[in-house]
Amino acid sequence: MKSFKNITGNDFIIKFLKNSIVHNRVSHAYIISGYEGVGKTLIAETFAKVLQCETGGADACCSCRSCRSFESGNNPDIIYVTPSKKSKTKSIGVNDIREQVIEQVSIKPYEFRYKIFLIENADSMTIEAQNSFLKTLEEPPEYAIFLLMARNVEKFLPTILSRCVNVKIRPLSNGLVSDYILKNTDVKEERVELITEYAQGSIGKALTLSNSKEFMEMRECVTQTLVGLYGKNEFYATKAVDKIDDYKNEKNLIDLMYLWYRDVLSAKVLKDDKYIIQKDKKDIIFKEAGKYSVECIIDKANACLEAKNQILKNVNFRLCMEVLLMKLKESY
Repeated sequence: MKSFKNITGNDFIIKFLKNSIVHNRVSHAYIISGYEGVGKTLIAETFAKVLQCETGGADACCSCRSCRSFESGNNPDIIYVTPSKKSKTKSIGVNDIREQVIEQVSIKPYEFRYKIFLIENADSMTIEAQNSFLKTLEEPPEYAIFLLMARNVEKFLPTILSRCVNVKIRPLSNGLVSDYILKNTDVKEERVELITEYAQGSIGKALTLSNSKEFMEMRECVTQTLVGLYGKNEFYATKAVDKIDDYKNEKNLIDLMYLWYRDVLSAKVLKDDKYIIQKDKKDIIFKEAGKYSVECIIDKANACLEAKNQILKNVNFRLCMEVLLMKLKESY
């Protein structure tokens, strides 16, 4: 069940939200920002649940009528604002704001203290939608609270930003994430560090990776491809792209390639497996480290970073991979 006490990390933010409730300083609008998977929705939903809790305390009791209705998804005074199913884009349009916010906000809460609007991906609101929403933000009913979740606050109009409390969710430390994974999953300890590294401070992402067969298959593909490049000709590099192309939509692909060379460099320079993240591959990594000079390994790692930048600029994925693998093959 959702409650502040069950949230790992972000202690300062949780304390801030609790104090606003206890001291009756709850604002009408909050922008809860942070990158994907960092816990924006969890914190927003928990805050909404606590605000509606009939005990009026700093955390949800999880047993009152409001808390039970929240957990069952039937709280009539908590409204999720989403893009229209008819929309060809994932943006929240002006009609979505009119129908789901403006027309609803004038109706008083049905059962509980507040009427709370949860807007996920609020930074996808069109300019027209934001201007329409602004009128409500300027003069909200005393019972209305808006919780906007966003990755990029720069997409909001300055007039929207000035009327909201910006709550920035920070990534958790690797220590907190790894401890959580060890305590709450059956993942082997030797894989925890790898998953933690890729989770980037997100417990949600770490849990997804823990159960992802596809992620581990992709890692095996990357390992086999990079190890196999040594001493091979251009034909091998070209054929290797065919396998990698299966993962063109995976955000972690190039990061896995970069991490491989990061571990190889650690093995080469530090000669101690405690600095290697992929400990289950340490024997192969040390063998690879013996094949290359330090300068060569650094060149390979930099080539991966360069390829990632190209992909972020929407350069053709296959072309980027062909160029990258040729560079990795030629660098000794």
